[in-house]
Amino acid sequence: MHTQSAEDTASSVIPPIQPTMPWRVTAVRPLDDYRFHVRFLDGLESEVDR
Repeated sequence: MHTQSAEDTASSVIPPIQPTMPWRVTAVRPLDDYRFHVRFLDGLESEVDR
């Protein structure tokens, strides 16, 4: 059995991929009581309850 690993070509995409959709999540932080704090690409941030 012969296996080869594929080379990562995502970094060679020209032009580079730039996420632009405002609902893209940029940061998530867990909080107490099954909640989390989320920040989106457009700057909107809030706490979310399960």
